[in-house]
Amino acid sequence: MKKVLGILMLVTIFGVMFAYTVLIIGWAGAFLAWAGAIGLSALIVTGIILSCE
Repeated sequence: MKKVLGILMLVTIFGVMFAYTVLIIGWAGAFLAWAGAIGLSALIVTGIILSCE
């Protein structure tokens, strides 16, 4: 249950940050910046999950 809450919290934080990014640099820039950031964090999270198991 804690995992689900943590994921929901992260999604909410990312959503708010994404909205601010769009406001500041526009849609195209936001999508490019976030595609890179999400790709990197996905790699990091995958590494953490694999090292924990």
